[in-house]
Amino acid sequence: MKKGLKVAIVSESIGYSSGVGVVIDVIVRFLRKLKAEVIVIGPEHSNSESWEEGCGHLWLPSKLMHGRGYRRTELFAPRNNELIIRALSDVDLIFCESISILVIRLMILKWKGLVKSQVVFHGHTMADRYLQAWYGVFGWLLGEIIIKPMTSLCLCVSNERIAPSQFFADHLKRTIWWVRKGIGVWAAPVEISSLLPDPKATMQGELVLAFRRKHKFLLVANGRIGNEKRIGHLIKIVLCLHRLGVDAGLVLVGGGEIQHFIRRIDVSDRAHFLFLGHVDRQTGIALNTLCDCAIALSVTDTQSLSFLEQMLMGLPGAAPKGTVMGRCIKASGGGIVLTRRTIAGKAYQLATFFGQDKEYLATLGQNGRDYVARHFSDEGQFEALRKVIEEVMAQAA
Repeated sequence: MKKGLKVAIVSESIGYSSGVGVVIDVIVRFLRKLKAEVIVIGPEHSNSESWEEGCGHLWLPSKLMHGRGYRRTELFAPRNNELIIRALSDVDLIFCESISILVIRLMILKWKGLVKSQVVFHGHTMADRYLQAWYGVFGWLLGEIIIKPMTSLCLCVSNERIAPSQFFADHLKRTIWWVRKGIGVWAAPVEISSLLPDPKATMQGELVLAFRRKHKFLLVANGRIGNEKRIGHLIKIVLCLHRLGVDAGLVLVGGGEIQHFIRRIDVSDRAHFLFLGHVDRQTGIALNTLCDCAIALSVTDTQSLSFLEQMLMGLPGAAPKGTVMGRCIKASGGGIVLTRRTIAGKAYQLATFFGQDKEYLATLGQNGRDYVARHFSDEGQFEALRKVIEEVMAQAA
């Protein structure tokens, strides 16, 4: 490994509590272990983050996107090109996280030869599926005419391409089949801090405990409350479970379009749902111990760190076939893979699953815990990242 390595991380998700934000934090920690000099480049709202102390940074003008809470660097800002080129003039390696306006701008500069650094593209979002979840057929069309060409550019121009899971690598190979370049896999490590708060001593924990007293079985879903996470489907499944005689409550941890979904639930049924809103990451992880089963229906997740964290906390999981979470459950034997296509079918499978004795469910939770600890350790994933960096730097030598 080159001494005095200087690395830039370019992303519009710097500072978010999303999976991409967590991955960026992991990469920064690893690079610091290598004694590398790090510069982060992202939207100007990121400059409130404390983790980037000790890193160089370039914050670019940004604005809110369609009121969804996401920020994007300004598309038409020619001066940004000059700022980016100057910031990267002596950088050896660039990590581009996900697909965004900023990453595409960087890829174009690289393609034109204005940026000389080696580039690693870590595709960490299914933007095409997000658009389809938000806008239906129109979103699918946007994915075909905008997202796929953008993804193709990133895959073609970058020196190394990695995906956060084999599931997403397969998705890229299947949907961007005309790009004849290899896509490796590097998944961010999953770790649970030893300094987690006592969930029962938190305000959110008190709400969950009060909610628990009214329900026999608690499901918990982590992540942004929105169509891309199939929250509407999840709500219907819980209501269907009650029609099947299963007294289940659903705890939803995350911000987003909360009121939109609350309004869609009949007043008489709202007692079965607890929306906690945005919760800091450590508290969110700790709250899992107060619930019985993790559930995730999203088809847009590429690694689902929050679901893996739930598995590492010993919760059995439930997720559909054909998702990254479903693959993890199947590989680990840590829960139930929902194979039925309809909401009623999924509810029936869950009702049967919840009928198992507690010892059996605890065994499934332990299976999931062992699987995540074995395959997503800091040591193993950091070594894999080291190899990625060594290979891409060898190309430049």
